[in-house]
Amino acid sequence: MKQLFLLALTTAIFSSSAFAKIWRVNNNPGINADFTTLQAAHDGAASGDTIYLESSPASYGALTCSKKLAIIGAGVIGLEMGSVWRRLGAEVTILEGSTDFLATADVDVAKEAFKLFTKQGLTINLGITLGDIKVGKKGVSIAYTD
Repeated sequence: MKQLFLLALTTAIFSSSAFAKIWRVNNNPGINADFTTLQAAHDGAASGDTIYLESSPASYGALTCSKKLAIIGAGVIGLEMGSVWRRLGAEVTILEGSTDFLATADVDVAKEAFKLFTKQGLTINLGITLGDIKVGKKGVSIAYTD
């Protein structure tokens, strides 16, 4: 069985919110917030925390995401989410139960899309069976078999 840890921001779905915090990010002068940059908020957030990005006319700066993210389902939404988080620097693994990638799409389009997503750095596992999903202090782990 393989073990993966999900991105800390997405573990809020699976973890208890009793210890989770909501962090405010705001770089407007005179506003008292927890962080002024998105990178600082990302680095300071724990598993289950929520980062609330408040509007600002100024940039919050670049974000380099150093976390892992597993997405269950290789549909268009899962692929879009994976693509965005990969470009932010996360290690992304997509778990799909079907043995066909984008089964509802044209076969040639699906083949090209698979090449592009894997070239982007997404790890796409097809034909998997999910096992236990466990919430721990360091995140969420997903057991699965190929």
